[in-house]
Amino acid sequence: MSDAKIQQNKTLTWEEIAQISIESKSKFDPLIVVNKILSGLPPKRREVIKLRYGISVPEPWSLAEIGRKFNLSRERIRQIQNEALSKINLEDKMFKKSEDLLVSIIDKEGGIIKEEDLFKLLAVDDELQKNAISFILVASGKFAYIQENNKFYKSWALAKRLLHLKDQIIDKAEQILSDKKKPLPEKELIDRFQRLKFYQKPDDLKFILACIQNSKIIKKTKNNLYGLTIWPEINPKNIRDKIYYILKMYKRPAHFREIAKLISLEFKKDTKASVVHNELCKEKDFVLIGRGIYALREWGYKEGNTTQCIEDILRKEGALQKEEIIKRVLEKRKVKRNTITLLLSKKPQFIKLNKNTYKLAEK
Repeated sequence: MSDAKIQQNKTLTWEEIAQISIESKSKFDPLIVVNKILSGLPPKRREVIKLRYGISVPEPWSLAEIGRKFNLSRERIRQIQNEALSKINLEDKMFKKSEDLLVSIIDKEGGIIKEEDLFKLLAVDDELQKNAISFILVASGKFAYIQENNKFYKSWALAKRLLHLKDQIIDKAEQILSDKKKPLPEKELIDRFQRLKFYQKPDDLKFILACIQNSKIIKKTKNNLYGLTIWPEINPKNIRDKIYYILKMYKRPAHFREIAKLISLEFKKDTKASVVHNELCKEKDFVLIGRGIYALREWGYKEGNTTQCIEDILRKEGALQKEEIIKRVLEKRKVKRNTITLLLSKKPQFIKLNKNTYKLAEK
């Protein structure tokens, strides 16, 4: 993928953005860029900037630490820092190309991106390299830094975006999800925003989604549903929550051994089938519907064996044909057709009216 494609007005997938970044990485070494634009500064100013922003040390120094090194006050170090920043050559070709790359990546992500995701896209894991990227973002003036708080992860945004609305966007998304009391698909969530003041043009939707995806309060599942991180089906904490998460994700009943295997794969930690089985047995949210097979009660399943299930169906519906009984039972239990047929023919509470119809015996 060429550099020209970066400038195209086209929404790219995460994989395409990553490919841009990886290909550009051979031309983009943030430490070389930063050292080049700092080279024109006097030695003391250059060293202050390198220490303050972690260009020469893995952990950036505080104003007080730098002050002690030079035997100067914090305020004097701050002045030197600001003077140095004002003298940096931001028109340097190498710097401009790096700036353009960062603008393109963040723009394609909707105008806001987690800092860790930006580093990942640029294939950077060295602390000095990360610090150099952060310095480019600071020095440029085209980016806004979002400090980590209870709503957002540490992020960077394009300064021209509707950054002043980010907290309102998250508050509104939280309200929408809280009112619905269930995860929502992206289209339904966005449809609600399109009727609000946040939306004025299509690009605003990208920014709204980017804000939501960088929030600590809301999370997107593998099923492309958005929900609150306090919900167990979105952000499971314990074994009960993980069972619930797996059953909701796969939308079907499952054997406890399969559930344990899926939990192990999903959460990258070995989970014993016996632990899962014990939790399934004691929690009322889960219903045994077959030999070792469990479903969620909220799906309409109830306790009881297959005989009791047939009794409930006939008590509610009256006489039914055998095929209809089998169909209704299989909606609620995981058993073989022959088992249902055998129970209908053997159990005295089921009365055969003709070749294919049964009713419940009167008490």
